[in-house]
Amino acid sequence: MTDAGPSLAAAPSWAGDRVEGLSAEEYIAQSMRTPTAFISPAYRGSTGGPGAGQMPLLQLSDAEIDAITAYLLAPSDGTD
Repeated sequence: MTDAGPSLAAAPSWAGDRVEGLSAEEYIAQSMRTPTAFISPAYRGSTGGPGAGQMPLLQLSDAEIDAITAYLLAPSDGTD
């Protein structure tokens, strides 16, 4: 599998600590609505050509963002 980005498996453990004043839910939603609002200090850039490594604007509905946020923050059963 190609490494297409950071693992989000542990998002519940760090998402609420990324941006002061934002809950985990707010941070995840902001990241989908405005991907460049916060750039992770772990981000190392891209080695690709022009435009490589830029986050796409997903154009998701509020309901879609809510569903993805709930999925990412749901407790894991430890089988993944």
